[in-house]
Amino acid sequence: MNLGRILSTSIVVSFFALGLRAEYKKITFFGQAEYLTYSDAFEKAENSFNQMVNETAADTAGLGTVTSNVKTSGGAGFRIGAFAPSPLKTLMVGGSLGYVAGPSFKGEEKIQYNDESHYNNTSEDTAKLWRYMGETKYSVPLGNKFQARLAFALGIAALKVKHKVTVDDSEAPGPVTTDHSISTMKLSWEIGPAIAYVTDRIGVELALTYAQMPSAENSNTFKQFDWNPFGVRLGVEF
Repeated sequence: MNLGRILSTSIVVSFFALGLRAEYKKITFFGQAEYLTYSDAFEKAENSFNQMVNETAADTAGLGTVTSNVKTSGGAGFRIGAFAPSPLKTLMVGGSLGYVAGPSFKGEEKIQYNDESHYNNTSEDTAKLWRYMGETKYSVPLGNKFQARLAFALGIAALKVKHKVTVDDSEAPGPVTTDHSISTMKLSWEIGPAIAYVTDRIGVELALTYAQMPSAENSNTFKQFDWNPFGVRLGVEF
């Protein structure tokens, strides 16, 4: 049985076990939306792109004009899961399944030659992650309904990174696109403080996080992906 099937089976069994215990202990289910900063995700790709632009500008000096544009964006995602009480009343333990789309990097280089021909090069890197996390959350009451919390999560992240290059040369029949992808599954963890407003029926939580995501490198097709983002998360629990 591969790792993906083991994880899926474990999650199903865990939630089934939590459901069986719900008659005796209060189970808290939650859903969260999160945004993770771009941070240093495609730093090597950015450095390589900037070096290429500088070299192109030097090589084409007097022959044309070189312009470039770089766009980066962070990751956005969601997480669903459940917590069960532990023997320590202020500590809850549970698990979650989450998905993150991003981060992404896009670099565009355009060369306009004096003879009106052109050469455009666009490099794009994007990442997507599924995360299966075991979670703990420690809470300290702040009055009747507010809580200060510290959460820690540890688990497995399935990462897919896609690299695409599009070349548009006026001397060629049309644009040519090549793309490659790489997938890996490694450990991931996350830690962060939060503030929560909790009633008997529902709770709302705002959290700040720092996460360690899997890294990936393929010397033939990729620059290294290495993402350690800060994030903000808004969640609802019931």
